[in-house]
Amino acid sequence: MFYVFLLQFFVISFSLTILVESATNARYAHVSALINDQLFIIGGQPTSFQLKGSNDVFYLDLKKSFNLQDPSLVDITRTSGMPLTISWASSTVVNKDGILIYGGYTWSLNSGNLDNGDNALYLFNATTKQWTIPTVSGAPPPKRREMKIVSDNNENIFIYGGIQLGENPQWYTDMNILDAQSEFRWELIQMKNSPTYPRADYTATMLPNGVIVYIGGRTRAVRDASILETELNIKQITLYDTKDATWYPMETSGELIDNRNSHSAVLTPDGKIIIYGGAQGPNLITASPSLAILDTSTSVYTWSVPTISSQFSPPPLILHTADLYGDYMIVAFGNVTNGATSPVEINSGIYMLDTKTFSWITSYTPNSTSPSDKNDPISIGIIIGIVCAIIVFLVVASIIGWIFYKRYRENNNIEHAIPTPGSGMDRVERDERDERDERDEFGGNRISNITSVTDNSNNENVRNSSTTDVTVISHSRPTSTYKSTSNYGSTPYVPSYTPPPYYTPHGGFTPKNPPYSTRN
Repeated sequence: MFYVFLLQFFVISFSLTILVESATNARYAHVSALINDQLFIIGGQPTSFQLKGSNDVFYLDLKKSFNLQDPSLVDITRTSGMPLTISWASSTVVNKDGILIYGGYTWSLNSGNLDNGDNALYLFNATTKQWTIPTVSGAPPPKRREMKIVSDNNENIFIYGGIQLGENPQWYTDMNILDAQSEFRWELIQMKNSPTYPRADYTATMLPNGVIVYIGGRTRAVRDASILETELNIKQITLYDTKDATWYPMETSGELIDNRNSHSAVLTPDGKIIIYGGAQGPNLITASPSLAILDTSTSVYTWSVPTISSQFSPPPLILHTADLYGDYMIVAFGNVTNGATSPVEINSGIYMLDTKTFSWITSYTPNSTSPSDKNDPISIGIIIGIVCAIIVFLVVASIIGWIFYKRYRENNNIEHAIPTPGSGMDRVERDERDERDERDEFGGNRISNITSVTDNSNNENVRNSSTTDVTVISHSRPTSTYKSTSNYGSTPYVPSYTPPPYYTPHGGFTPKNPPYSTRN
């Protein structure tokens, strides 16, 4: 029995080792998405020596504590049934639990051949952990790579620029919208004041006011019969207003940072865009500094470079992913750059930056800074306090009401007795009735005492005169002191109390001053 148990233990351990190792293989040019406290990593390039994608699907559970050296990723590649291998694509979250992947290189799972077909959309359901290929309408744009897709609150997905697949590829300058709310319908947008140059390997960040901020990237131009590729000036960013399909250039202020491409960007709740990594030049030399912040809350967006300790920080990276979870920016995988030659090292690590203290952490513990739990401790405390106060108030009001009711019943029983036959009270009531009848008969306000005298000799009746002393008839009876209940006032007032709604954060930051003066 012991040997059987030992064998089972080694089989399970080996299986778990295979599971974790397959999920934590180094990669770059993958996609990521954050849904329901789970960070999903999909696809990517596992090697630097040949163009080859991956069908890996795994996630990091952010509801559990973990060490960044061993984050215990959950591999669901086999059960999810990803229909192909993919790299150099882009992704966004749709309909709350869907991860939509667009473009990139794809390969057949069966043959391993590169697929440059027209189909460019794949949808992963984060709840069921299953893949589907959406049915689309409209004219889809040419399949492309090295672009960034972003979505607004109405499930409109914006796809700009990028590079065509295949040899001698075309660089694009178009803007396409995919309506993912009710149906997957493509539409080519007619833009105003659009840039004349193409763009690839940039970052695109959707602000809550519907403005997309395009930062960095590279472009391509033909000069003197030669093709020139270069990075775009990062000091001159480009803004696209999704409400009126208009482009606006902006000259930023603040600290100077290197131009770059293949970097990442996340938006914090207070309107700051944090970029990380990136490279420049034909050899993809490391851009400096690795981390910079663009403040979009000012009329002119401003660059700054925070002081960050290099302890536990990731290496300089390109083609990695970054996602914001609560106060943490999570940087995953990527290609490691250096200061001299083209990058060949692939990163296998996951890193977390505390954006409040700007320090890299080594271990993670779920707390109140996670998005789904951000206000739970405060909300629960407020709710418990309100409920307790209402219960105490109702108990006190009930006791006071019971005391008043008891006193009322006692006074009513003692002071307002009802006569019943044989109790002596009926005789009193008859005497009172006779007195009323006698008063009515003589019609006066005085009652004379009439004495009847019988004389056996002359049978004469003698009537006393009206001046005879008056004897006032009095009965011994209880005196009613009953008071109407109206003297007590109405029933004690119990005020109704509706707890005020607890604070819910805005979930984003709208810039105070748009990058343009007027808008029709």
